[in-house]
Amino acid sequence: MVLLFLFALILKPGNSAAFWGGGFGLALSWIGLSLFLTIDSGSDLPNKMAQILGAPSGTVLVAVTGVIGFLLGALSSLSGNLFRNLVKRRPTDIYRG
Repeated sequence: MVLLFLFALILKPGNSAAFWGGGFGLALSWIGLSLFLTIDSGSDLPNKMAQILGAPSGTVLVAVTGVIGFLLGALSSLSGNLFRNLVKRRPTDIYRG
């Protein structure tokens, strides 16, 4: 999340590009990692964790992980972009009407 904040700070995307790009980037990486670990290990741990947390199945747990990752990534990237806009120096010698 810190890297997404810094990337948005440095790369200067628009607000919507920062939101959607950071959100989809982190969501895909979290879903990809959880699917890789589930398939690679072949264990029943996701289903057991879903049972403990009250989710219907391990697949739902992976989807919830993706949604949480999307929200965290989107808000981190948007925060970096808005922080850059906040500290950006604005010209003071222009007549604004």
